[in-house]
Parts: sequence; C-alpha cells; structure tokens
Amino acid sequence: MFRVPFLITLACLLLTPTVALAEGSRELKGQGDRPLLLYRDGVPLAGIPRQNKMFVYAKEGETINLGSSAVGVNQGRIEYIAPNGATGSCSSSAAGRIRSIAQENIGPFPALGGYTPCQVVVGAGQAGIWQVQFVSPDPSSNASFNLTTLRTAINNWNNSGQQGTNEFFVTAWDITVTDTLGVAVEPGRVFMNYLPGRLGQDAAFNSRLYVLTKDGFQYRIAFSDLDPDGFTLFANNKGFRNGTAFDSPPIFESVELSGDATGNNVPAGVSIHSPDRLDDSDNITHRLFVNPPSPELPSFANIGVNNIENWLRTEPEDPPEPQNFRFVGEEGTIGQAGSSPLTGSFIFTNPSSRTATYTIGLDLDGDGQITDNGRDRILMGIAQPGENIIPWDGLDGQGNPVPPGDITFQSSMTLAIGEVHFPLIDPENNKGGFVIERLNGPLISSPDPTALNLPADPFLIYYNNAALGGESAIAGVLSNNGAHRWTNNFGDEVGIDTWVNVPSPSIPVIGGFTIKEADLQITKRLESSTDPIAAGSTVTYIIEVSNPDASPSGVENVPVTDTIPSAISNVTWTCAGENGGVCNDVSGSGNNLNTTANLPRDSKVIYTITGIIDLASEGETIQNTARVIRPNDVNDPNEDNNKASTEPLLIGPPLPTTLSITKAPPTGQTTVSPGETLSYTIIVENTGTAPAFNVEVDDPIPTGLSFESNTGDCDTAYVCQLGTIPAGETRTIITTFTVPANYQGPDPIDNIAVASALNIGPDPVTSNTVSLTINPAEPPNLTLSKDGPATFNPGDTITYNFTVNNPSDTDAVNVILTDEVLTGLGFIFQPSDLCPDLPCDLGIVPPGATTFDLSFLVPLDYTDISPIDSKVTLTYSNSPTPDEPIEATLPTRLLNADLVTTKSGIESGPVGEYTYRIKTVNNGNDAAVNVRISDEIPAGVTVTEISDGGIQEGNFIVWDVDSLAAGTTVEYTVTVRLDTPGEYTNIARSTSDTFDPNPINNDGSSPDAQVTTIIPDPDPDPLPALSLTKTGPEQFNPGDTITYNFTVNNPSDTDAVNVILTDEVLTGLGFIFQPSDLCPDLPCDLGIVPPGATTFDLSFLVP
Repeated sequence: MFRVPFLITLACLLLTPTVALAEGSRELKGQGDRPLLLYRDGVPLAGIPRQNKMFVYAKEGETINLGSSAVGVNQGRIEYIAPNGATGSCSSSAAGRIRSIAQENIGPFPALGGYTPCQVVVGAGQAGIWQVQFVSPDPSSNASFNLTTLRTAINNWNNSGQQGTNEFFVTAWDITVTDTLGVAVEPGRVFMNYLPGRLGQDAAFNSRLYVLTKDGFQYRIAFSDLDPDGFTLFANNKGFRNGTAFDSPPIFESVELSGDATGNNVPAGVSIHSPDRLDDSDNITHRLFVNPPSPELPSFANIGVNNIENWLRTEPEDPPEPQNFRFVGEEGTIGQAGSSPLTGSFIFTNPSSRTATYTIGLDLDGDGQITDNGRDRILMGIAQPGENIIPWDGLDGQGNPVPPGDITFQSSMTLAIGEVHFPLIDPENNKGGFVIERLNGPLISSPDPTALNLPADPFLIYYNNAALGGESAIAGVLSNNGAHRWTNNFGDEVGIDTWVNVPSPSIPVIGGFTIKEADLQITKRLESSTDPIAAGSTVTYIIEVSNPDASPSGVENVPVTDTIPSAISNVTWTCAGENGGVCNDVSGSGNNLNTTANLPRDSKVIYTITGIIDLASEGETIQNTARVIRPNDVNDPNEDNNKASTEPLLIGPPLPTTLSITKAPPTGQTTVSPGETLSYTIIVENTGTAPAFNVEVDDPIPTGLSFESNTGDCDTAYVCQLGTIPAGETRTIITTFTVPANYQGPDPIDNIAVASALNIGPDPVTSNTVSLTINPAEPPNLTLSKDGPATFNPGDTITYNFTVNNPSDTDAVNVILTDEVLTGLGFIFQPSDLCPDLPCDLGIVPPGATTFDLSFLVPLDYTDISPIDSKVTLTYSNSPTPDEPIEATLPTRLLNADLVTTKSGIESGPVGEYTYRIKTVNNGNDAAVNVRISDEIPAGVTVTEISDGGIQEGNFIVWDVDSLAAGTTVEYTVTVRLDTPGEYTNIARSTSDTFDPNPINNDGSSPDAQVTTIIPDPDPDPLPALSLTKTGPEQFNPGDTITYNFTVNNPSDTDAVNVILTDEVLTGLGFIFQPSDLCPDLPCDLGIVPPGATTFDLSFLVP
C-alpha cells in the first residue's frame, strides 16, 4: 500500500546458530553482551515487575531439566508450578547449578561436560504449560555493580563457579525438556511473556527472539547494538494506548516517559497493557521464544498459574480485505468534504468477526504514492467487525489544512492482523536497528509497481517518533538490513514503539474525494416599480447568484431560496445561466422559490420573478430576502453575502378604469315560442387604461323563463365572477334560457345585464334592453304505439314497449295510460319507477317521442281466453280532441304444445331380452321446448341397450329434446333383460317447458303409456330318488374295529331332506358303534343330501 524501496533479494539476518539442546541464556548472548536476567523486588519498569517468569510446554512422562548460575547462592533458587497447580523448587547447588560458560553452552548432563540439572518429571495430569522462575541471590539488593565483566559473553561469572550473594540478577539459566529416554526434544518449548534484563551502560544487546501471536503468526526479531542499560522486552497487540481503559486503542507512536530514572512511567492519559497481566478481549501479550516455536506445540494447553487453558500455536489465516471503502463528508456527501472547519470520515466494512488494524493512506500531494514525512496523511487504528467510521480532521501530514479545489484526491487502505508491537522502555541507543522478519503467513505482492499498495514484504516494519522529534516510518520501511536506529541517547527516558503486521491487499477509496470551498454570493433588486406600488399591478424581481473566480471550487446543486410575500400572487419565475452556470430548474411558479444551480468558478445564474400585487393588500408594506445556501460539505468562508433583501415597498390603491357591457339575442331574432330555448350574448369590455379587478356580471332571469346554462368566459350560474380584465380586453358570456311550453310570463320578454368592478367607481354599468315577443303555442296531438310478444306461457312476465309521440312544440300535460284487458284477465301488473300503479300517470309528455315499458305477470294456472286483444288507452288534458281517447291494441295468445306419449312391447314370455318402444308426438299448435322423455324401469330389470343417446339416471331412462315442432313425432327403444319370473310394468312419460293443455296423455297415467310383461314360473323339480351302497371287510376278529364306507347317490336336481340311516344288525349282536362328527349316535341323522354322491364312514368295535 505505501511506497518504500522494495528489495528482491533477502539478506541473512544473523549468524546461523549451532545445534544445541539447551534453551536459555545461551541463545540470548548472540554476538554482543550477555543480558543478565532480573529477579528483583520493588523496582518496576513502567509498572512491569522486574521478576522473570518463564514457561515451558512439556508432555506427560517427559523430564524438565532446570539450571541456573544462582541456585544455592544465598536466596538463589528455581521455583516452578505444574499445570495442575503443584509447586516445587530447586535450591541445592548439587542439582541445578550452572557453574561456567562451558556448562551453559553444553547444557544439562548427561551431555559431556554439561551441568547437573534439577530434574522435574511430568506426572499424570501435569502435561501442559509449566511456569518457571529463576530467583536471584538477593532480590532486595540495591547494590551497584560493574557489569562490564559480567555481561561479557565469554567471561565466567567468578572463579568459584557461583554468582555473588548480593546480586539481584541471574547470569546463566536453562530449561531443557528430555523425553522418556533422556534425549532432548526439539527446542522451541520455552517462552516468556516478557524478558526483564540488565546490561549496564554502553552495552550491546545483539540477541534475537521469536514472537508467536495468538492468531498464529511468527516473527523473528534480531537486535543489533541495542543499548538499553536496564530493560524489559515484551510484545503485544497495541503498544502504547490512548487512554487508561482496557479497550483504549493504540496510539501508533513513541512517547515521553515520566517519573524518576528507575520508574520511567508512561505519561498521563497513556497506558500500556502489562505483560504480567492476563490477556483480555482487547489486549493480548504475545509469546517470546528463544528458539523458533516447536511444531509440536498444541493450540491450547493448561497452565498452573491460573489453572485455565492458554493459547499456544495455531495456523494463521489471511487478513480480511476491507469492503465498501468510501469517503463521506460530515454533512453526508459521498466523496466530498468542505474545507476546514468542515471535516469528513472514511467508512469501510471489516468483514471479519474479529478486530483488525486499519491503515488509510491519503495521497494529498497527488504523486500517486503515499509516503510519510510529507503532505500525505496516514490514519491508523483498530477496525471493529462490521462497519467502521474513521473521522478525518481535514489536515495533511504536516498538520496543515488540505487546500480546497476541484482536484480529486486518492486514498487506499488495508486491514491487518498479526499485529505485534515492541514497546521499549528507556532504550538509550539502538545503533544497528532491528531486523524483524515474518516467518509464516501470506506474502502479498503487487503486480503493478506504480500502484499505491506495497507488497506485504516479510521484513516490513513501522514506527513513529514524530512526537519525540525523531523520524517516522508509518508508511513502512524494510528492516532486512536493520531499521529504526537511534543514537545520542535519543531513547533515554522515552518509550519507543516498533510494530509489524500482516496487511491485506490495498483497496482504493471508491471515486476518490474532493475538498470544496466557494464564496457564494447573491444580489436582489426590484425592477421598474413605483413607491407606493398600485394594488393589482405586476411586480418583477431580479436575483443574481454567482461563484466568483476567486473561489477555489466549482459547486453543484447550490440551493437558492426566496419566499415571495403573500401579498403577491400568480408568481412565476425563469432562470438563465451565464459563463457555465446551470439552472437545474429553468422555470417555476408559486411563492416559495426553492431550487438549485450548478456554479463553476466565475459563473452565475439569474432568476427573474414576476407576480401580481393582491388587491386586498392595499396599505401593506412588502419586503423579502433571497438566499444562496452552501451545499452540504462545501465550506463558504464568507456567509455574510449569502442573502440579499429589497427595500420595504408600500402597496397603494389600484388604478381606476372604465367598463362597457352590451347584450344581444341571436342575429335577427325578435320572437320566441313556448317550448323553445333562448340565447343571449353578453360582451364586457375594459375601455380604460388600467386592469379592471373583481369584475362581476349579473343577468336577472326574466319572469317565467328557466335558466339553462352559461358558456364562454363564464360557465356558472349568475352572478359570474370574471376576475381581472386587462385594459382593452373583452369577455363574452352566452346565456341560455328556456321558455316553458306553458309559458305564463309577460309578453314581450325584456332583459338587461349589469357589470361591476372594484376600480370603476361605486355604480355598475348596465347593458341595453333586449325585447322578444311570444308566439302562440300549438296544442299537442299525441299518438300511441304498442309492441310486445305474440305468445306467452303461464308464469311468464310479458313486457310491452310503448311509444308516445308528441309532434308539436308543446308539452302534453296530465297524460294518463289505462289498461283494463290484461288486469281483467288476472294478469298481475309489475310496478316500475315510471308507473308504480295502473292507471299510469305519465304527467307531462314533452315534444318528441317518449318510450317506456310496462310488464305483466301471467298466472301459473292461466288457461283462459286465447288469443287476447290487449288494448290500452291514453288521455291528456290539453288534447285537441279530449272526448276521443287514443288507443293501441296488440293481439297475443297462450302457447300450447299437447304432448302424447305411448309405449309398446311384449306382454308375456320366458326369461330373456325384451325391447320396448316409446313414442311421443306433439299435437299442439306450438313447438315444445326442453322436452324430456323418460321410461321408468322396475326393480329386477337389467338394461342392456338404449337408443338414440338416451342415458340412465337411477331407475329412469331419459331422452332430452331441445325442441319438438308441432305435428312431429320422436320414437325411442330400450332393451332389457328379465331373468326372474314375475310381472314387470314399464311407464313412459314426457314433459316440456311449453304449456301443455292436456297433461294426462303424457304423464304416465294413461294405459297407453304402460306395458306390463309377465314371466311365468317353469315346471317344478321332480322328487329325489336316493340309492345307497355299502362296502367293508369280509371277515374280522374279536376286538377288531370294523369300518364301513357308505355312498348315498341323489340323481335328481332336488335336495333330499330329513335323511336318516339306521343299523339294527350289528348293534343287535353287541357290536359297539364308534361315534363320529357326522354321526355322533345311531340312528344317524344325515339331514340334507344334495344332488350327486355323498360318501362317509361308520365304525363298530367287535366285542
């Protein structure tokens, strides 16, 4: 993401270590001075205890070999805690004392020349993480030491092979794990959360450590000529925090320490998560190993310190890629913010379920690269899962406001995991810098060398010493040749943070972003006006809105508003642009101007607003203010020129004028007849020099006439409101009246119209008088016609259509329609809206044809007169022949279809098939419609064939005929099977929807519609004549059981009943009958013997 030199080849970090079995101080000596391991009471460094705590992972059955140069010296000992909470210590010099550099380098016995270890066997339930502490000879000592000799890696601690009794440090220490055979396991089991040490002044710390993060990333950090005197090395996920709460975010910079030289506390408002404390949801202390973490480490293991599961080694995942990365001004505009004091925010989504470190780079110098120590700005912090909003104060990397303009700036960002901070407390000098290499995880490279995203090189590190007056590399710097160096005691009494992480691919901001500023201006003036201004006159305003050339930015959608006083109505406006100014609305209406314009630099738009001063506003004073409003996320440095007002203006009375009004009938008309319509044309003209306001026209209705309508410039009834008539213009009204047929008003008809207006004086003007004489009326001479059906059925509703024709121009009045024929025959009149009853009072029949319907219900039992001459009569008051009523007659008759249905067939015979014939004839005058012919089939009869599409419905055979014309016949057959002797009566019937005057001959009651077929019984069966045969043994011995077989033969077709078999010979001789299911005793009752042969056995016991 951020551009620094990128090396293709990677240099070796350090000298390759020799193969060894031990894990401890030997690995930390490197090529520099020996770091002395502290175990000292009461002198914390930045709140962190200076008492070492080591951890080692061991499996059940393995042996932990422990050694220290301080064991058995004064208070010197080794203390340990097993995962199950068991504790122990090594305090005897006989086991656990490392006496020389040679023993330190070789490791524990049985290695030749090795030290004699204090051994701890991992018992049942003790597999996991053991805590080990190397206690110094005198933890409370405040003695001063010349450490130059002791820290030299090639020197023994003293001639006696032991440390001094007053030393608060441990010179050499070792933890080696061996398997059940005593062979050292692969190193990488020993780790610590922090390393408290002492080198003294002007030392060179050239050790290397390995870092394992909770999310599985591994780093190797190599120190080169670090001169910290006393130090505490640790690594966590935040470094120095901005605040004291546990969830305080990292500040991503080095800090000035406070307190005395031994305390070196972090400044107020800044905190650091002590590595001696447990991890929490926000703060994680990474593991420090002296060798690369062993592949045998599990993901989690129990630790006896807190008796809970602790994390160890996991497989790392790729970092999440940020989504929907965009910039939004503080007022909600996407891709835009106003210049200072306005600000904006970068918004993106962290798609992961865990936090990540965001890095947002702003390319503010436009060179296509994002670097630090210049105008470019880099924002860093913690991205929570989901959407994140990162405020930006509008300042560049030098703390200056970003200049506004029309330039689109670019930005890009990454999300990083595997975050590791190395906060060093009071590290005076770091001449060779750090070499920090990521050992696993993705290597993300950029295919485009000009892109804003850098490869995530495994040697990339970050730091920020700006607050201390030093250099920064928050855009990243490669450390493969050593980086982040300082000298001249720059690190004295300061906390210096260096960090690394695993970033995602760089994502550009959507659409870039701009910084906008425009000095928008507005002017307003009233054009061509008098003071006071006359009510009813037209008023015009001119508004100019501009964005001067001096403005840094062009702007779009600039709001322009003006609330026109309510005393001005009929407001309309237009807009025109100049020099590239664009009116987003070119016209509009209404008293609230609320529109927008696009204004590039050195452009303007001009609004012309016109309206009419309300007449009712006379005496009022009007004044209003137009405003131009900066758009959201555009800074306007001078808002004093964003509004403009006109001077107050008094409204005076309207100017006077004159009206004239004329009235005329249709051209040449002097008379009118009753029943006619009459139209007048009224013309009103403004003959003055000013508009006429509130013009009203009235034309009183002459007596006896009826008002019909107004057309033209008035479409309502009088009084007509014509509003304003400009000078020299006219308005025309065409008024239509009706002269009733029975007109009773004056003759002639005189008519005058009048007009008035607000500003023509107190008196209205009147038109000329129009007179029309009345023509005598012609009496009406009505005619009547009647139309309706020629036939009907009982139950029908008959509807007749009547037409009354009035050929005159005069209404016929009191018109009465009477019917006596149909109602006299019992037909039931059906009321309607026009005629609720008979006689029917039609009232007035106007000239022309009047049509209507009357309906009558025919009784269901009607069989009376047919045909019928249905006559009606019509009378009216103003008839020229009042003694001669008008009549209309229409003959109609009752429909009849006399269906006759007969049936024929064989009346006697044996069992078998029989065919019956059904015939129906229409002997009536009309066609029978919806005819149904049926044949009732008695029980026990099987239908085998039906002719002509007939169907069986239950025990009926039916044929449907749509229409059977008068005089026509239909015939059908049905074939049945009669299998049982007996009498079978079939009945045929027919029905239709047409009236049948003689239903007896088709309802099945006539003998001609019935056929009875008799099937007699056959001859009775003969009586059965049985025969009997018997077989059995010809001889026997006393005591034998003799069995005889009998066959009874019945040659007839009739059962033999009450059959009895008797034996008297054998039982008479004393033979004993043997009962069976068929014959439980003798005589044997065989019951019924059916036709055919019946066989059975009987047995006897010989005495």
